[in-house]
Amino acid sequence: MRAVTIFLFLITCLYSCSKKMERNNWEENNYKLLNELITEYSKSDDSTNNYAVFDFDNTTIINDITINTCYYQIYNLLFKIKPEELYPALINGIDEDSQIYNLAKDISQDYNFLYNNYISIYNINPIGTESLDKSNALAKIHGSKEYKSFSTKLWYLIQLIYTKYDKDYSFACNWQLVLFKGMTSQDLQELSKNAAKWAMAKESLTIEKWTCPINNGKDSLSVQIPIGIRLTKSMRNLYKTLLNNNIDVYICTASYESIVQAFACSEDFGLNLKTENVIGVKLNTNSDNFISSVDTKAIISYKEGKTAAIKKYIASLHNGKDPILVAGDSNGDYNMLVDFPNLRIGLIINLNKKGKLTELYKKARTQTNTGLQKESRYILQGRSYQLGDFIKDTNSIN
Repeated sequence: MRAVTIFLFLITCLYSCSKKMERNNWEENNYKLLNELITEYSKSDDSTNNYAVFDFDNTTIINDITINTCYYQIYNLLFKIKPEELYPALINGIDEDSQIYNLAKDISQDYNFLYNNYISIYNINPIGTESLDKSNALAKIHGSKEYKSFSTKLWYLIQLIYTKYDKDYSFACNWQLVLFKGMTSQDLQELSKNAAKWAMAKESLTIEKWTCPINNGKDSLSVQIPIGIRLTKSMRNLYKTLLNNNIDVYICTASYESIVQAFACSEDFGLNLKTENVIGVKLNTNSDNFISSVDTKAIISYKEGKTAAIKKYIASLHNGKDPILVAGDSNGDYNMLVDFPNLRIGLIINLNKKGKLTELYKKARTQTNTGLQKESRYILQGRSYQLGDFIKDTNSIN
């Protein structure tokens, strides 16, 4: 009997240990508070589970999945769009803007060269197999002035569009679909998954610089691109621990939903969420199943749209309850961090942002060394970009 009692005791201990977060690199007070939250809300007071909502880029992961997908696509020239279709697509819906029109013209001319000398030969199917000939051809094309001009100007144009149309985010998202013209949703997910595997395998996170001459060589144009992805052990374990304690986990992202699903819903990367638990910018397909446009009838999950998306697509499945935990890193996450009166913890990955998020930085710093409160409690988590991991601090380092 004594042996049975000891055995049951050990099993109970093992079970309870599995319910607690691993220490990893959480800041000490954050680790304590998150465990308190999980313990308190592991059981629901009604028929539905409690739930947590996470931003994806630079919150769930370090760096940005769409940036890495587009980098991987441009670097490997994984396009399906035909040369004659590119210029009209790049200026479609753009008000008269000589800078954008000139960039689009240059990009289209460069693409025509790249299409005829590489893409039409090796990448008719953008998820093609690698070969020595293809690898050698790609290395040669990377040395061409046309590739350097195309890649740098296209990246610059993408940044320019998102800056110019900051208040019309759905337009910018719709415009960027020019990159994926001729692809199905499955093509895009495979592209994103391949890009994520490449980005996760990089030895370190880096900032890459692309440069090309402009104005007949008198000046140069440069862009900087953060490449590589890391999913920290701390964040992966937080997801797992929440789920193990019957707290549902959702992602609410301003990125294309299908791109994030390719990472978050795959067994390859360690999150393995259900597809319906990822809420992002939804895409329409045409009768031939090709991606055609952003679904503007759905909520655009950007800034205040994140709050609206959580209420419509998530809270409605939980008897209208507010999330108990929301995690974000940017001003795009501000609304979902403050709009839910019954939120218990707002977890902020501290990237030293300016703007509205500074209000929450200040609030977090005045709430240190205290436990859970009736009002929303904000906490800051630091990370090291160089290490690609969290650090046991509220501040981040490069």
